[in-house]
Amino acid sequence: MDNGTNVVKAIQLIKTLHVLCTAHTLHLSVTKGLNATGAFKKYITNLILFFNDSPKNTENLRDAQCKLNYQKVYEVLLNVQTHWNLMYIAWKCLLELKNAILYLITILKISSEKDDKDDASYLEQINLTELEWSLLINMHSDDEIIDLATRANQALNILHDYVQKYKNIPVNFQQNSDS
Repeated sequence: MDNGTNVVKAIQLIKTLHVLCTAHTLHLSVTKGLNATGAFKKYITNLILFFNDSPKNTENLRDAQCKLNYQKVYEVLLNVQTHWNLMYIAWKCLLELKNAILYLITILKISSEKDDKDDASYLEQINLTELEWSLLINMHSDDEIIDLATRANQALNILHDYVQKYKNIPVNFQQNSDS
């Protein structure tokens, strides 16, 4: 459940147990931390939007993966505010697509079609620099981050089981007259 004051008040009014949503709190924390990356996050988002906003660009990326013999064809994922770890997954997916993106820039540059050349020019402009790709690689190869994400997921599963077990128990919110 959301941790907003309106939700907390509603829970009190219906006199039921309120367990703060750990997933929501974790999502807010991760999002706030990633927002601190500022321009870097914007560059990644622009690259993701290039493929998500155009069926033609999406298809070109799929074709590039096939030509490079990718074992699996990846789709570029767009971050969704309500999915607490989707930004991490989207960035990891983008990392898998690096070679296909670089290949696609080259293929579009040598195309005889003006639209392809324009797409190549724009994609080259918004593509991450080698330093930015390296930063993305380091973020996803950090064992501490992966371990933390794994433990957080385990904690969320335990909390979910707890909430399911106790969610229908009424709680008395009235003050004890002895206090």
